[in-house]
Amino acid sequence: MTTIDGKDPVQQALDTLWQRNFLNLRAATQGARARSRTRLDVGFELAGAALSEDGRFHEHAVDCLRYLSSCSNFNLFLWTYAPQAVVMRVTTSLLLPNQIKVKGVNENKISVSVDRDPRKPYFDVLLDPVTGFDPLQGHWYWAHRLFEIAEETLRTQMSGLHVIHSRDKFDINPPSKVFQNPQFRP
Repeated sequence: MTTIDGKDPVQQALDTLWQRNFLNLRAATQGARARSRTRLDVGFELAGAALSEDGRFHEHAVDCLRYLSSCSNFNLFLWTYAPQAVVMRVTTSLLLPNQIKVKGVNENKISVSVDRDPRKPYFDVLLDPVTGFDPLQGHWYWAHRLFEIAEETLRTQMSGLHVIHSRDKFDINPPSKVFQNPQFRP
């Protein structure tokens, strides 16, 4: 799949999303590097973000969350209004069987700072409908690709745009649905 100017459409979309600071990933990555950090703290909401109304994972959510929980450059946290009993049930029935491990639920004891109220969780990136994250718009797919760029940037100190432009292809077979949505505009 190539556009008129010969560029890969995934690469073009990622370039645009990175420059527009989609999901705060560019700013969070640059901020972490400025503070000599090599990790980003990522929170995600269950209802409306990771899980659909019928209790199933949205398309691409499992792959992205599994990647985040297994990559040393990210700390993954569950941020949810769900009661503790629901969180425990979802953790044992959905998260753990899909190799998704979280560092905490509704708290971030890793990034405690004297500058911030320790009772308020802090996340560099929050995947939640309140922040504009929309799984029905293919955001899990784009988030996964952008987190890969952020990880390489944190690991190598290259800029995100350099990472994007240095690759010939990001995804050999991107799901065509991510380009068919008329409302999606990178």
